[in-house]
Amino acid sequence: MKKVLIMYATYGTGHKKIASYIEDYFKTHSNYEINSIDILKYSTPFLGVLSQKTFEKINFTVPYIWDVLYNTFNRKLSLFPKNTIVMNTFKFRGLKKKIKEFNPDIIISTHYFCSTIISQYKKKHVINSKLITIVTDYEAHEFWIENEKYEDYLVIGNSIEKKELVKKGFPKSKIKDIGIPLSSNFNKDNYNKDKTIKDYKLNKDLKTLIFFCSRGRITNMYAKELVKCNLGYNIIIVTGSNSKLRSELKNLSKYYPNDNIKILGYINNVPEMLNIADLIITKPGGATVTECLYFNVPMLFIGKISGQEKANARYLEKCRCALFSDNTIGMFKNIDRLLGNDRRLEKYKNNINKIKKNNSMEKLFELVNDLLGVGSNEKNNN
Repeated sequence: MKKVLIMYATYGTGHKKIASYIEDYFKTHSNYEINSIDILKYSTPFLGVLSQKTFEKINFTVPYIWDVLYNTFNRKLSLFPKNTIVMNTFKFRGLKKKIKEFNPDIIISTHYFCSTIISQYKKKHVINSKLITIVTDYEAHEFWIENEKYEDYLVIGNSIEKKELVKKGFPKSKIKDIGIPLSSNFNKDNYNKDKTIKDYKLNKDLKTLIFFCSRGRITNMYAKELVKCNLGYNIIIVTGSNSKLRSELKNLSKYYPNDNIKILGYINNVPEMLNIADLIITKPGGATVTECLYFNVPMLFIGKISGQEKANARYLEKCRCALFSDNTIGMFKNIDRLLGNDRRLEKYKNNINKIKKNNSMEKLFELVNDLLGVGSNEKNNN
């Protein structure tokens, strides 16, 4: 039985989310032996936790510092020994032991640190596994591409990214522009829009705006302004695990009553919600924007964004699939710009249709099968 190892790192939620989608699909559609690893569980006790906490703190509170770090490391000739930093952070012997014992035929990585580690292991002949790296954003940072000698394929989400990679010297034959793979749940055919609107007691005659809140006081400010303003749309605010924000918004809504506003906490039916949305307000994380693209929903990005999120926003704005506002006044203008203009809204949805990648997971599965030399008959039995 062939063995597949899926590796990720919990810096943010996107890398883990994509890894989870891949794991679920492969377990359902194959007889491969599947294992997954969060490399942060195998980091050196101090550096691993410190790097995770530092990333979260900087990204959500002082994004301009993350921007500087992102751009500093995004250079071919950087003064920072990137590989050395990564290997020192994840030099805990338990990781190498676990990978060697599992002895995978192929490794699928959703974080560049994982790809760096595996590339170093392959360089030192610790393992001889095939390696596919999934770039979970819409710009391939230098971290993603510096280990191309040991990678079999780099999976990316757009053709512009492919051109940039080739310019940087990454072998064209190793680039697979098949899109970021998502769960099969992200399919309009699985859901009934009218039923969802009825279940949530929404006005079927109004357009629907959904705000996925992220952490940080800036997001809180935008959400509170939405509650205060009586817009002529269905508005769903999803606070996730931020129970404090949900409580504050509910209390605020008592002073600004509006039957068209729903305030929700954590939800486990994101695809169903995307199916009823005409516009999504969110931060431009790679996994999140890909989910919106699958449902043809234009996006509005808010607040201070940096690093890979800024790159994602830049790409989607260029393709006219999203807008950006760095203040609440701009947010309201852009909401009205899209939801108040049917022709423009339809144009943005058509633009998404032009760039989104369909069947990305199925294409990844075929890629793995081909690398492992699985014949057509065996594929059908998986």
